[in-house]
Amino acid sequence: MFIKVFLLGRPGSGKSAVAQLLETISRENGWDTKHIYDYKYLHGMFRQEVVDNIPKDERSFRQKGPDACQGFDVVKFDVLDTALKQMAHEIKAEEHGCLGANKLLVIEFARKEYSHALDIFGYEILKDAHLLYVKLDLKDCIKRVQKRADVHRLRSEYDHFVSEDIMRSYYGGDDWSDKQFFKYLNHLRSVGVTDEELDNSGTDQELESQVRVIFGKLVSPQLRLYHRHVLLV
Repeated sequence: MFIKVFLLGRPGSGKSAVAQLLETISRENGWDTKHIYDYKYLHGMFRQEVVDNIPKDERSFRQKGPDACQGFDVVKFDVLDTALKQMAHEIKAEEHGCLGANKLLVIEFARKEYSHALDIFGYEILKDAHLLYVKLDLKDCIKRVQKRADVHRLRSEYDHFVSEDIMRSYYGGDDWSDKQFFKYLNHLRSVGVTDEELDNSGTDQELESQVRVIFGKLVSPQLRLYHRHVLLV
C-alpha cells in the first residue's frame, strides 16, 4: 500500500514537525516512510548559484539571515515551480520502487497559490492523495521562524531561515486560507483526493494527538480496501 500526504501551510506553521510525527507513528505501525520537501531543492539551487559565482543581480535567490542558517529569499519565483517539478520526479520514482511494502510518502511545501502548485504534479500523482493544511496565524509563524534562526541554528535540516519580508509579502496569504482554492479542490475530490486542516496553535502534545488521529484515518480506508481486494481474489 502506498499513501501520499501533501503537507501544506506557511513556513513556521509546523509542517516539518507534523512530517516527523507521521514518520515516527508510521514506524511504530510497521510502515516505511519517505519525506520529500522543497527546501532541499531550493537550497541546492541557491548554493549552486554561489558556487557558480553568478552575478548577484542575475541570481534567483538573495542571501538573508544569519550566516549559520544559510538563509535566502527567492527573488525569481519561477524556481519555485522548478523545485516542484524536481519533487514530482522523486515522487514517481518512489511510487514505482514501492514493491509490496506499506509506505507513507510525505510531500511538504509552502506556496501562495496551491491550485497552481498542485497542478504541476499532475493527475497521476494527485490521484487518491491526502491534502493536509497546517494552520497557524502569520504572526506566530514569523516568531517560530525567527526562533529557529536565533536559538536552534541548524539544530536539524528543517530549521531553515525565511525572512520576515518574504513571510509578510509572499506568505502573508494563500488561496487555501482565502477560500479561492476550494473550486479547484472540488475538482480534486472527484479524483479521490481527500483534505483537512490541522490547527497547530496548541501544545506539542495536542499536535501529536491530532497527527495520530490523522494517521489512523489515512491507514484505515486503505486497509479496508486491501482486505476487500484479498477476499475478492
